[in-house]
Amino acid sequence: SLSSVIDAYAVYVAGSSMEPRYFDGEVVYVNPVKKVRRGDFVVAQIRDNERETILAYVKRFVRWNERELVLFQFNPERELIFQSQNVVTVHLAVMGGSV
Repeated sequence: SLSSVIDAYAVYVAGSSMEPRYFDGEVVYVNPVKKVRRGDFVVAQIRDNERETILAYVKRFVRWNERELVLFQFNPERELIFQSQNVVTVHLAVMGGSV
């Protein structure tokens, strides 16, 4: 489904925060073009001003407005809230699996 998508990419999952959906070491394939909807799994890139870097999160999309991006993780269950001004990208995760 990604063969004709320009700029499609993949990331490795690090950690267990999304188990049992995604596991440590699993590959997640991403469509950066398709629109994200509530409940979708995403890769969000967030600017960390303290560390002067960009961090990537594989999470479930809750909402994104002018103030904040809200994502959900499974393990432990909790919402993560990021200021919209620090959001670099939010892209749709379309499939995952082990390599």
